[in-house]
Amino acid sequence: MMDLDQLKQTHASYRDHAEQSNYHYRSYIGGELYKGGRYLTQYIGEEAGPGNQYSKRLKSTPRDNHVATTIDIYRSMLFKILW
Repeated sequence: MMDLDQLKQTHASYRDHAEQSNYHYRSYIGGELYKGGRYLTQYIGEEAGPGNQYSKRLKSTPRDNHVATTIDIYRSMLFKILW
């Protein structure tokens, strides 16, 4: 019989892939959800410069949802060919 501690444990496979899955989900949704993930590469010394350069760059970076658009194009081509 399993005890409560064993039931609350996270499977190792889930732990290994959770961060990557979260990145893919946020990339697909885009917008503020993607911005909240802070996936923009931070340069060395960027936070030490005048003001917070990383935050400024993060705010000015467009967050258009190109992933969803690309998937929709492929899906429409696939079903156009099959039907």
